[in-house]
Amino acid sequence: MRIAIVGKGGVGKTSISAMLVKVLSEKHRVLAVDADPAGGLAMSLGVGVEKTLNDVREEIIRMLRQKYDKVEIAASIDYKVFEALIEQDGFALLAVGRPEEEGCYCQLNTMLREAIEILSKSFDYAVIDGEAGIEQINRRVMRSVDVLLVVTDMSKKGFQVANQIMQVAKSAVKFKIAGLIVNRVRGKVDVENEKFDFVHTVPEDETISRFDVEGKSFLDLPECKAMRAVREIQSFLTM
Repeated sequence: MRIAIVGKGGVGKTSISAMLVKVLSEKHRVLAVDADPAGGLAMSLGVGVEKTLNDVREEIIRMLRQKYDKVEIAASIDYKVFEALIEQDGFALLAVGRPEEEGCYCQLNTMLREAIEILSKSFDYAVIDGEAGIEQINRRVMRSVDVLLVVTDMSKKGFQVANQIMQVAKSAVKFKIAGLIVNRVRGKVDVENEKFDFVHTVPEDETISRFDVEGKSFLDLPECKAMRAVREIQSFLTM
């Protein structure tokens, strides 16, 4: 099952992604994809990244410039992608990285899309922490996923972006179900829902804030209000 997590920047989608990786990896083999060039998911999982998908792309470009045989280049691509895969207990992580040069991310997004589709076949679940906003949705990086989770906080802007993402995703992404995750909720709230198949809420939690501030791995996160909410989301998705 491929699960993509997207949303406006700053709403906590990476924290949701990291908790989902933690919960799923307790019983399943998980591919964690840090698809945000900022690299937040790797940091939240306490994983040091030495090689990214962008490094692979640059290696291939250098081989082309040095006029390597194209058959040799094609044969080495899968191997180079697997080199960028970081194995951990219960999960493996692939980070997209950030191109040093300015300009379009099109080539990197295309490589990311293909890598996700190939690598995810070897895992029970793939959790994809997408780049903030709608760019990767527009570029069809999440071309085919089982579950699309759109994260927002309680701000009006967050809900607006969530609805925009969902509107674009209906034509750009093949998904089975789409859910709205309302993060950092205080008390009980009623969320009007016309665009999503389901809505879940994750309460504001000082434990999450402390782990973020101190840069601790979410794999060490104790049971807390937010973690229990994510377990409910996981149970709903996997039942």
